[in-house]
Amino acid sequence: MNARTAVLLCILGCAEEEPIELGTSEPEPQTSPGTTPEATDFWPKSGRSECANKASLVQLAVTVPAEAEGTGDLVVALMHRRYGQPENGGHPHWLWRFDDQPLSATVPTFVTVDMCAGNAVMWSEENCEYNLIVLVDGNDNNGLTGARVARPDPGEPAAMLPYEQSCHHDGPYQFELALDCLDGDACVTYEAQPACECAELACDSMSAICEL
Repeated sequence: MNARTAVLLCILGCAEEEPIELGTSEPEPQTSPGTTPEATDFWPKSGRSECANKASLVQLAVTVPAEAEGTGDLVVALMHRRYGQPENGGHPHWLWRFDDQPLSATVPTFVTVDMCAGNAVMWSEENCEYNLIVLVDGNDNNGLTGARVARPDPGEPAAMLPYEQSCHHDGPYQFELALDCLDGDACVTYEAQPACECAELACDSMSAICEL
């Protein structure tokens, strides 16, 4: 393990159940009123899944408040909701940066992330819910090597959406997210969650945090 990896592991507080390795990929949950569980018909092609199951893909159509329109850096984080610190948005699974994105209040910005890329394959059947956190990083302190990881600074547009990512889902997950929370840590803070049971219909996860 090199020094950079060791520092990252320390920052993220990773446990043995979910080792994070550096790769090449880039008050109760504040769910936006514009968030919908299913998308319409405007989605671009999703691309391939690293684990050959397109249910690992999460496609996002992101909008921001009118005052935040312009160009900005998007950070997308998958955080384990039942594992980690609720004041930090959960325990990091993986984070991606999409720099210099056009941001609009009316024209969505499309990005896609892959749960199977960058870290262990961890379906919700064995690992419970994810918190999907999306924010505009205005000062380069978010992401895998950022001091705040997936916690926005006050004034940075953000949204958090809890969801379950099942290997049995038909195709990519698709969410429309309005990043309309500007309250910093409050945008990603939630109440501590009890341990959850593993689902009866299992998936081939590489790691599990649920209770049998």
